[in-house]
Amino acid sequence: MNNQQLIEYVDQRIGDHTGAWPEFQWFCPFCLDRVGNESTQRKLRLNATAGKAICFRCGYACDGWEKLLRDINGGKLLSNEAELLAGEVRLPEAGGSIRDELLVRFYAAGERNDRKLRPVPLPKEYIALAGQEKRVIFRQAFRYLTLPRPKGRAIPADQLPALLTKHRIGYCLCGEYANRIVFPVHQSGKQVYFTTRYCGDHFMKARNPKNAPGRYTKEDVLLGYDNAIGQETVVIVEGGFDMTAFDAAVGLLGKRISDNQLKLLETLAEQGTQEFVVGLDPDACKDAHETTRKLTGRLPKVTFLPITGGDPDEQRAKIPEFMALRRPMGVRDVLRNLRAKLPQRQALRYGSVQRA
Repeated sequence: MNNQQLIEYVDQRIGDHTGAWPEFQWFCPFCLDRVGNESTQRKLRLNATAGKAICFRCGYACDGWEKLLRDINGGKLLSNEAELLAGEVRLPEAGGSIRDELLVRFYAAGERNDRKLRPVPLPKEYIALAGQEKRVIFRQAFRYLTLPRPKGRAIPADQLPALLTKHRIGYCLCGEYANRIVFPVHQSGKQVYFTTRYCGDHFMKARNPKNAPGRYTKEDVLLGYDNAIGQETVVIVEGGFDMTAFDAAVGLLGKRISDNQLKLLETLAEQGTQEFVVGLDPDACKDAHETTRKLTGRLPKVTFLPITGGDPDEQRAKIPEFMALRRPMGVRDVLRNLRAKLPQRQALRYGSVQRA
């Protein structure tokens, strides 16, 4: 077993690492499912010699490389991973020939798209909200959707019925997902996954179903995918409410894009989409830059949405203005994003560069 090759492979699956031998850190891929959102810091610590890992945020832990890889895949060890653990293959280097790049994509995606995944069914308590506006039992759900922030989502009442129907948005009155808005994920006409958002304040605002072997995970889907098929321009956002702010948008169910989601976007391009607009939340500037970089060259046209003043769903009324300002991400945008993440004293050093 070559630990260095395994580290490179994990980089391809869940993003670049930091640290030095033998201790490395990654953004934890399990935080969203366990505590409801992703950490902005690399909290998954791994000892490369032993293969033992622990997340100091959500508490995930494993005692070996094989267990870590199985958990990333939802329980299954891919054939190329078994070969890596046995030390029988060598990963191709990124940045090489076109064939090498295709091999990198193959290793990163594994066999997930080549095997049949089973859908994750909607909660048995799920009820579609379309046409339920007058029912008293759904009063809290509709108040949450229409009330001004911070108590609600401030969706205009005249737009809400069409959005509920278009996205098949539902609600759970009781059960495991009690008092949660439910966003089903449909791909190729079939419901394959779902995500939820609590109606109000909760330590776990967003909640996805637990990963299970052989079933879809959030890395295999794009929220709003079927509604985006055939659309000339598609916006890439983080979650369900951001998705509803645009005519055609897909949600990553997080801040980072997976290799399987990239393949789904390529399929949209094959179906006629000419432009993909990266519209992640303003606080995800680094992720927006990384997503733009990954998409460029693989899709017909990639632009960046310079949204300010809040998340896309907070800026519904201004979305047409922001869309008119979309553009390819340039050096100035990268520097602005970098400056926004630096402490004030360091950021001042970048001021003259940004204004240049």
